[in-house]
Amino acid sequence: DRAVEAAKQLAKKMGVIDPLVAHHKALDQEFTFFVVYGSLQHSVNYEEIIVESVGGEVMDMDTVNEFVRDNIGRKLVV
Repeated sequence: DRAVEAAKQLAKKMGVIDPLVAHHKALDQEFTFFVVYGSLQHSVNYEEIIVESVGGEVMDMDTVNEFVRDNIGRKLVV
């Protein structure tokens, strides 16, 4: 199947060694979803990864209910 071979070739260009297409599914006429396994020739140092996180207050359920009662004044539907 040409689509599977195209997925393998693309994976190779992305640095995957011996790619294996384990699953593929057409999403529509123009797009197909692929699950590809293989070894990578590239690596990253996990310890050097820095991610900025958004700080904020975490509330438990009772605190959330109190906040909603005091600041919104009505039941919320989620």
